[in-house]
Amino acid sequence: MISHTHRFIFVHTKKTAGLSIETALADLCEGVDSRNRHLTAAEIRDAAGTGVFDRYFKFSVVRNPWDRLVSLYHQKVQNSRMVDAGVSFRAWLLEHHVQRGSFRDRITQVDNLSDNGRLLIDFAARFERLHDDWRRLCERIGVVRTLPHVRRTATEHDHYRTYYDDETRRYVESHYGMDIERFGYEF
Repeated sequence: MISHTHRFIFVHTKKTAGLSIETALADLCEGVDSRNRHLTAAEIRDAAGTGVFDRYFKFSVVRNPWDRLVSLYHQKVQNSRMVDAGVSFRAWLLEHHVQRGSFRDRITQVDNLSDNGRLLIDFAARFERLHDDWRRLCERIGVVRTLPHVRRTATEHDHYRTYYDDETRRYVESHYGMDIERFGYEF
């Protein structure tokens, strides 16, 4: 999502309030294409050109990977697209997500926002403190906007920690270790 008027680029990472941010900023951006909603920062750079990409303020939102995967699981259950009825979180994570999850579902946030290990964005807002970071982002890009809550998982669910056992916790640590280390997340 690019605004040439306000000179910013938003990199939408899955399950990090990206649709809410897109909704809040859509009228400031040119050529918003929902089919390209989850492009990586490197893909956006390549499409926009390095001249534009290097000059614009680039931001995204990151989220605790354990929490993000619980949210993704509930989205899949709610949409009934990839998770068969009755598949537990554990089975989905260790079987469906690993073997059948799309690249966009499995990519680490670091890989989504980097190129060859170099972070391409200027600011990573935290999902866990989104309203505070949203105010900072709006100040930085020179707009006053309220952040709507566009997509809410219809099912209420427990805190993410209750979904994990030792094996699934270690799976996330091993597959999303870059996110945990780079953004300082803990279980």
